Order: sequence, then structure tokens, then C-alpha cells
Amino acid sequence: MLMDRLDGNLRYHAETVDHLDIGSIYYLQALAELHYYLKTEHGFSPAEVKALLYFEDPLEAVFHCKEENTHAGRFPVCEILEEINAYGRFKKMPEFPQLYQKHRELKRRLTQDLEEYKEQILTGDRDMLLKDIRLMGAAFEAYDFMMDSYEPRMGEVDFLLQFEKPLRVIRDYWGYDSVLVGEDAIKVLIGEQCAMQKQEPRPESLKERLLKAGQEVKAQPGTDKDVRGPRHAEKSF
Repeated sequence: MLMDRLDGNLRYHAETVDHLDIGSIYYLQALAELHYYLKTEHGFSPAEVKALLYFEDPLEAVFHCKEENTHAGRFPVCEILEEINAYGRFKKMPEFPQLYQKHRELKRRLTQDLEEYKEQILTGDRDMLLKDIRLMGAAFEAYDFMMDSYEPRMGEVDFLLQFEKPLRVIRDYWGYDSVLVGEDAIKVLIGEQCAMQKQEPRPESLKERLLKAGQEVKAQPGTDKDVRGPRHAEKSF
């Protein structure tokens, strides 16, 4: 079971590596070398197997054990896990395997979406990039939250997996004011999208109210200023 988990962890890191960041590529290389050592040389004790299976990503946990090992000539995994506070630093394996697999798939899609976005930024028109600069910030902030801080719920994960490019959907609801970040952005996104799918009447969203207000002010004689601000400028992605 542990070997299967280690294999899955390495494949996941390979699928989600930032191909434009050399540090991320080196990290993947280090994980691959450690993975090979664990499968071919390290003799796991039953206690080590049990301890590592606690973690969602045992390969990441044992990697930090290796990096922070202060025991000369020894690699006592269980002792090091305690010494580096691994149980407080790294996520535990979810109780529901189905949710775990779906969450992994969501992360994979988010990473793929971000990679495509980075390519778009590198090859995009300069004026368009300047126009979308705040939107770019929202995309990267949303990605970091979803990868590192988001606590998955089955209904939310299932909903986001409906989209081929879920990061683009989340991004459009991210940071329109100081409230709509993190879990709040996800809740508003899902609430509004579900309402639209069911074709049920719903109150105007904050984004809609701001856009409407800006259009009304611009329509007044002598007014040519965009009151929405750069975050609400028209955008394409």
C-alpha cells in the first residue's frame, strides 16, 4: 500500500510541476531520486510504514525527513517525523478515498489551467497584459489558495470538476472586494453558478451591481471616467 501511494505521489508531482520554474523542476528531480531510493534500498520497518501512511503525501513527508535529518549515518523516519513536527506540518490522508482522488484531479486541472495561462502571458499582447494585470494577480492568488489551503468538500469538488478549466471560473469571482477571497469566493461562485444552471431568479451579484453602476455613470453627459476601477475592467482570458 505504501509503495502504491509513493508511486501515486510521484506521478502527481510530475503532473503538477511548474515547467517554467527551474526550482520546481529540481524539486521534482529530488523527489524522483528519493522515490527510487525508498523503493530499492530503504528497508521500511512496520512502524515507518504505518507512520507514513498517515499522510496524504508520504513522499513529501519523507523528503523533508531526509532534508532535516540530523542523525549521522542513520535515517530513523519515525523519530524524524516527530522532531520536525511532520504531523502538524503536512496534511493527513483524508478519511474518504473518493474525495481524495477527486481533489487530486481538481488540483491537476488547476495546474494545467495555470500552465496554459502562463504561456498565454508570455506570448500575449503587451497592452492586453497591462489591461489584465489585476486579473492575473487574482488567478495566481486563487491557485495558491486552492493548492495549499482549500479544504475539499465533495459537493464543491464535484461542482468544480464540471469545468474543463476550473481556475478560470474561480478567478472571475476572486477578490472583487476584501470579502470575496478564499472559501467565500468559492461559496459565491457555486451559489451563483447553481442558480444560473437551474434558471432560478436570484439577486444581482456584487460583480453585476458594480458593472451596472459603472455603465450608468458613464452614460451620464460629461462623464467618461470608468468608475469600476482596474479590477473590474473588461477582460479576456
